Amino acid sequence: MKKGSVTAFSLAFIFLITSLLSVFNVSSAQAASEQNDWNLVSQVGGTTQAIAVLDTYLYLGVGWHVEIYDISDPEEMVLIGTSEILFDSVESLFTNNSDYLYAACGSSGLQILDISDPSAPRLVSSYNTLGFSEDVYVLDDHAILADGPNGVQIIDISDPQESKRVGEAYPLTYAYDIEISGNTVFAAAGGSGMLVIDLTDPEQPQEIELIDMNGFVYGLTISKSNIYTANAWGGIGVVDITDINEPHVADYIETDGWAMSVSHQGNALLVMDGADGVRLYDISSQTPGFSGIYTETGFTYQGILNEEKAFVTDKEKGLLIIDFSNPDEPFLSARYLPILDARRVTMQDSMAYVAAGLSGMRAIDLSDPSNPEETYWFDTESAYANKVIASGNTAYLSNHLDTNYPLRIFDISDPQHPEKITEMTYTDEFYGTAFRSMALLNDFLYIAAEGTDVAIDVRDPANPTVTSILPYEDNNAAAFGNLYAAVSTTEICIFDISDPATLQLMSVYERDSAGEGIAFLDQNTIVVSGDNGIWVMDVSDPASPSKRSELEVPGAFATEIFIVGNTAYVSCLGNGIQIVDLSDPDQPQLIGEVDTQSIATDCYVADDLMLVA
Repeated sequence: MKKGSVTAFSLAFIFLITSLLSVFNVSSAQAASEQNDWNLVSQVGGTTQAIAVLDTYLYLGVGWHVEIYDISDPEEMVLIGTSEILFDSVESLFTNNSDYLYAACGSSGLQILDISDPSAPRLVSSYNTLGFSEDVYVLDDHAILADGPNGVQIIDISDPQESKRVGEAYPLTYAYDIEISGNTVFAAAGGSGMLVIDLTDPEQPQEIELIDMNGFVYGLTISKSNIYTANAWGGIGVVDITDINEPHVADYIETDGWAMSVSHQGNALLVMDGADGVRLYDISSQTPGFSGIYTETGFTYQGILNEEKAFVTDKEKGLLIIDFSNPDEPFLSARYLPILDARRVTMQDSMAYVAAGLSGMRAIDLSDPSNPEETYWFDTESAYANKVIASGNTAYLSNHLDTNYPLRIFDISDPQHPEKITEMTYTDEFYGTAFRSMALLNDFLYIAAEGTDVAIDVRDPANPTVTSILPYEDNNAAAFGNLYAAVSTTEICIFDISDPATLQLMSVYERDSAGEGIAFLDQNTIVVSGDNGIWVMDVSDPASPSKRSELEVPGAFATEIFIVGNTAYVSCLGNGIQIVDLSDPDQPQLIGEVDTQSIATDCYVADDLMLVA
């Protein structure tokens, strides 16, 4: 059972956040105190970094929770159970029996789960350390943590419900990964090399040695009398521990990429080589012999060998199952891609639809918000899913990057299982243009694209027709009544769409903001990201818009703005969701915030449910 070893990559998650009451039907005075009462109830997608295998079960850290799969048939993994939220990315997992699973969860420390019933993993206890828990290894009644900047921490887990810290070693050295041989702990310590600790008395750990190594040591694994280390640009290190009291570096093996982690099974060593794939070595002799490589990866950082299959986590491609039965010609036998980058989200009835970047478009059933179920995935392959709009029985998806299809249209008459109706190809007028965002009004799509604004007639969803193109560079869009408004980093464009087939530019208003948020409050008012927050704009005369007011918000700018009644929910990246009362547009008031504990790029609010991308 190999665990994890590398600091989390920052990726967007989907959060389902519910309030105990409907905040949209209370007075402003009440709202000021109640708008903060949002509680995180579930989370979908996220980094697939942590992985452990025991018998026929695969334990996978996905974002802030653990998913358990039956891998009796690795090509057809079956999801059995999902844990509750663990409140930070699951960095690594360890299990050596079918009773407990131990999770290192970054800033939320050590989490212990009862997995005796795989269909219902249950959180038993938590121990929040002072550092950032990167890895965990269990020895008898103690959990040994690679606690990031807090070095190596020893936790007594003899009573899992009453965990307590009993010792530490190298508390000023950053620890990434832990392995143990007998009573000796070896820890990957980045630029400091490898730590050696005597754990004969867990309450009095002895710092034995710090071994200097090439590169930056992220991970390690022990096989017989050798330790193999993942040294990033330093390749693979081989440390001889024949005499465990005199460990010494015996060899280095160069790799094409950055060796991020290593694991072994028998005489096979698996090396996750970052952007350069997954390598397999024969370690039956002292010097590892190269066996094969699988290169069709994004950025690999953790993996486990299970007989002839390698289960590998990939920053860009999720979980890869690679068949190494013929090491000369390894191939991808299966793949699981969770939501790795939630860009925008929308909702219709109990279904959420997510534009998930390179993770495509997802449909998620929220009939039970505490137990969301993903029911559909449309793979956009190398295209980036930017925005999804659901209306009646139709959903629209905008895409950019490497794609011939900037717009895809789906039949969602079966909400859980969309069916693609058509893919719109580029025309000569906007060939290669990225469809950044879009607005839907009266069966016309208005597209904010790189270099153009586009009107598309979708009255017949199977045959979308471009009716108007104007050469403006915009990033986001909103439409209401007879107006379409689009925003770029330098200007706001207001268009007359009283004839929906024709875009007529009415005015351009200069601004300077990296924020892309824009939404209509009513026919005469738009709310848009401004210099240090949001602006409220009067567009009653679209030919001469004017600023009515502005409000500074934490985070300085808004990526998206979602309005319900007179309340705006402003997505502010690392500053979460800022809630603004617009009942008096001339004096907007900041009345609350939701700490999403992650980067908020978009949100959707329906009654007491908030979805945050």
